[in-house]
Amino acid sequence: MCGIFFYTTNKYIKGHTKRTLEKSFIKIQHRGPTASRIRYYNEGTMMGFHRLAIVDPSAAGMQPFENERYACIINGEIYNYKQIQTDLLKNDPTLVLTSHSDCEVVLHLFKLIVGDNPPTIEHAAELAKRMNGEFAFIIYDTLTNTTFFGVDELRTRPLFIGKQIVFGGINDREITDIGLCSEQKSLVDLFNNVEAIPSGTVGEINIIYGTYKIQTQQYFDFSQICAEYLGTVEEFETARFTLRNLIVNNITLKLCPDRDFGFLLSGGLDSSLICGVAAKILEPHRIRTFTVGFDKNAPDIIAARKVAKHINSIHNEFIFTYEEGIAILPEVIYNNESWDQTTTRASVPMTLAVRAIKKLFPEIAVIYSGELADELFMGYLEWQSAPNPQEARDHVIKRLRDVTYFDGLRADRAICSVGCELRLPFFGKEILNFVLSLPPQLLMPQTNNGIEKFLLRSAFSIQTPDKIGVIPTDVLWRTKHAFSDATSIVGTTSWKEALIQYASTEITNSRFECRRELYPNKTPQTKEDMLYRELFDKYGFEGNTIPYKWLPNWAPNGLTDASATALVGFVESVLLKN
Repeated sequence: MCGIFFYTTNKYIKGHTKRTLEKSFIKIQHRGPTASRIRYYNEGTMMGFHRLAIVDPSAAGMQPFENERYACIINGEIYNYKQIQTDLLKNDPTLVLTSHSDCEVVLHLFKLIVGDNPPTIEHAAELAKRMNGEFAFIIYDTLTNTTFFGVDELRTRPLFIGKQIVFGGINDREITDIGLCSEQKSLVDLFNNVEAIPSGTVGEINIIYGTYKIQTQQYFDFSQICAEYLGTVEEFETARFTLRNLIVNNITLKLCPDRDFGFLLSGGLDSSLICGVAAKILEPHRIRTFTVGFDKNAPDIIAARKVAKHINSIHNEFIFTYEEGIAILPEVIYNNESWDQTTTRASVPMTLAVRAIKKLFPEIAVIYSGELADELFMGYLEWQSAPNPQEARDHVIKRLRDVTYFDGLRADRAICSVGCELRLPFFGKEILNFVLSLPPQLLMPQTNNGIEKFLLRSAFSIQTPDKIGVIPTDVLWRTKHAFSDATSIVGTTSWKEALIQYASTEITNSRFECRRELYPNKTPQTKEDMLYRELFDKYGFEGNTIPYKWLPNWAPNGLTDASATALVGFVESVLLKN
């Protein structure tokens, strides 16, 4: 996990402008606490890099990486970098790699793809397609003053673009300055327009007659992958064996950091599987697992305790009070740059957990988490109400494409806020392509006895030679629980309810009645929403960088609560009808 920052202007960068830029750059230093570096090019372009040293922690791995023409900064992990290195050296045996960093290959691979041609957005797209990893990259061509950027298929490493738009110019709308950054907090004071770069996107920035021109391209199209692979109909038995192998291989691939690491273990299916598989792979080494909750007898805490005992991990439980959680709400919203309800609810305990981890084990630099499984395998309760396979698959695509604004955002911001790197074992090109290629009926709970994530559960119920499952059977088949609900005791005031009560004391009825006038765009639906939105706006963030409030699909009209518990009664009525 690193922080990348880029700024280019049609004027000179000097004096006050330089000091302002460097002040903005420092705002994302938490993403890369190891070292920081700034480079200036052609008097009007700046690149900044905050490093969290993971692969090749030596000084040689510091960015930007540069050659005679290009300068490159990357936030991410390139898991197929050794294969890329081999290919590069086959093409040019005289190539000298100056580091053992997984990210250095990005610069050389781009140069190879471009060849003797002028670099284009198509070259940037080809670069993104060849990398298997979690990444956001920026490449600056010092010769032509052209910039290329891109993010991975799910934008697991965020990237924002800022534009200074001047109205009334020669073209009625000129862009005089452009910035790119890992988080918008470094851009909002510099630009009058800030947007999120969408998942699976690359872009090109040129300056033409004093104004910047930007073009973007989707190099990864979910619908096209589905159409391309839909003919490969996998039978259920074949699919579950294939899926198991893909997940085990992907976890193995990502278990290679040069730094100490730990695992978030909620006690739910997804994080438990990651911990269980990793524990098997790394035996006799014992992994460290961490669980957070608001009561030692909360469902998540109990389930995680059982998993930890089963896999023989070095387990730590962190128990906090609701008051401690509410106290950090402003910090969480600042870190997240989000006003979304469910994102905020779940981010608080996750942030408390990673802060406790870093305090107790400051040497830990990599944290593994179980995000993306719900989006991939129709894990949320909402899919119980999907009317047909096509709509179920379409909603998978939407959830995957937008996960970067919700659970993906939460995991990234919480973990990087303490200077650690997030790794997502459920994310990989092969897993993504395989799951999208499956007939949706294999994933739908309606065709699997009403059990969500049935294929994933079945993949890990396969009997192993030692006849010991990677996690306890009852956890393998444990029903999905919302993270913000299952950290509390059933039958008492939940964490969600505590937040609702707090918001009712902070937002008066008269203020809430004015919400449509105050927020005509994405108007808060509840007092809790309004509380988060007011905190969000205090920091000057651009509200449209979160496209909508996360709510269950196919839900009854008037639903304003994103929690799975709010859907239970409705889903039960749907199942009875069917």
